[in-house]
Amino acid sequence: MDISGHTYVLTEKLGKGGQGVVWKTDNPKVLVKGFTAKDQAQRERWLEQIAWLMRQDLAALNIARPLALLRAPRAGYILELMDGLIPLTRLLESFAVDGVDGYLLRGGLARRVQLLMKLASTLSLLHSRGMAFGDLSPDNIYVSAETEHAELWLIDCDNISFESQPCRALYTPDYGAPELVRGQADFSTLTDIWSFAVIAYQLLTGNHPFKGDMVSSGEPALEAQALRGDLPWIGHSEDRSNATECGIALGTVATGKLTQLFALCFEQGLTEPTERPSMAYWLEALHQANERIVHCQACTSSYLFNRECSCSFCGTALAENFALFNEYHFIPPDQLPELDGNDSKDKGRLDKTGRFAVLQPDCKLMLRANIPSQWYSESLPPLLQLELSDDGLWIEPLQSKVAIQRESKINQVPRRMKLNAELRGASNAEFLLHVGDLAKPHLLWRFKW
Repeated sequence: MDISGHTYVLTEKLGKGGQGVVWKTDNPKVLVKGFTAKDQAQRERWLEQIAWLMRQDLAALNIARPLALLRAPRAGYILELMDGLIPLTRLLESFAVDGVDGYLLRGGLARRVQLLMKLASTLSLLHSRGMAFGDLSPDNIYVSAETEHAELWLIDCDNISFESQPCRALYTPDYGAPELVRGQADFSTLTDIWSFAVIAYQLLTGNHPFKGDMVSSGEPALEAQALRGDLPWIGHSEDRSNATECGIALGTVATGKLTQLFALCFEQGLTEPTERPSMAYWLEALHQANERIVHCQACTSSYLFNRECSCSFCGTALAENFALFNEYHFIPPDQLPELDGNDSKDKGRLDKTGRFAVLQPDCKLMLRANIPSQWYSESLPPLLQLELSDDGLWIEPLQSKVAIQRESKINQVPRRMKLNAELRGASNAEFLLHVGDLAKPHLLWRFKW
């Protein structure tokens, strides 16, 4: 019974951690978290923490926060969570049991990237408010049970705290930052980032980043050393002593930018937590990876666009009817500096950003601005939408001015318009999509049609 007098029947234990246990109830949208420690002082501190947490503004975050305390003598609270969610642990276990087949059957790469984007967004927003989540692990991350969906929510948020006033540093084995495992630090945004990186690596590759062949085939003491940060991670740039051939190779499921972030976190960030890339950088890299996802029509898996233009899992060639969009920064001619020999002065300058996006038939592509280094809003507004269909390429402005250019001719796109399919391939001329005010520096997407 909660303090308002509502009663709940506990029906199924979902998980148990260091501080308590989470139950399903006879209401499919209500869970109960019970505190299990016997120490009275610890119990009172925990109740004070939950009461404080209930007063905090966690709006716009995918966090199932406490709604009401349980009536004494029980210690705990109720939380509301949408039905049809399961712990992320089950998704990780599916790879351990079924290997690559399980990976593909449960949404493949595309779904995993989408889940990580939502997790990175939630953590980045929380960090922007000066808060750390604390004990982040697959047990307190809940995701859609159905593979067609990619909902994600955080539960068991007992350890959320302002970074200037951290909670006691509990952690889940395998996911605690090395400084937590060694007892040398409290929770912080930097320990959250470590836990996120471990979860992301596991979700993408099926491997724990510090449990390579040396650890998995060695004495139990080696695992403890690895989690304390005394051994190299499995993808170390120089020390291959703990590498592994198990799981999926990182290069198959991660872009170069994501690979760099993992290396930065698990090498320099191993002993220097401030070197770990912020959640905003992870979010930017995940968004760019999502724009490169290709859906295979042969094995129904998804993979990153590659130079071979073939599926990384079955080898089937990508059909040639896709469209590829490369991003540039465009600087108008009148805003270029006066330099001798500047041959761009008459037509402006294009600076390639390295970002590109793939659009397949019967798919839609929403293009946004680059993620800023400080992520402070729930989502970046979509600037335009592209759709590739049998009758052509549809271009729809959303929250930005859009203009289309071919050679020297530029036309505004005030509303949804189409490049006809019969024009495709008629010439080698490229199209430029200007996104923003033509008179100012703006983003530009270059493509062939």
